[in-house]
Amino acid sequence: KKDNKTLFVLTFGVMFLIMKFGEYIFKKESLGGADVKLMFTVGICLEPFLSLLVIIIASLIALPISILLLIKEKEHAIPFGPFILIGLMVVFLTKLDSLKIIHFLLGK
Repeated sequence: KKDNKTLFVLTFGVMFLIMKFGEYIFKKESLGGADVKLMFTVGICLEPFLSLLVIIIASLIALPISILLLIKEKEHAIPFGPFILIGLMVVFLTKLDSLKIIHFLLGK
């Protein structure tokens, strides 16, 4: 049986640390509180590994778009929430679970 407290506390904690790390590096807000709360909700729905996978997918999608916007429009801030939702949709629509990912990584 999953321990739901662990699920959402882990994802909330990871996002909170990312937010604090970004504030330390950039000396300003780099991740909004709504993004952290959204990942808290994602953590309630998914197991910890998949919640972290949502963050990774969202970041991989957001990075090239943010670089393009920075070069083209000099835009320094874009909302991360839509990318979190895209990452969540990818996980749900592909019906990923930890075992599938482990088998894929091990080549089984």
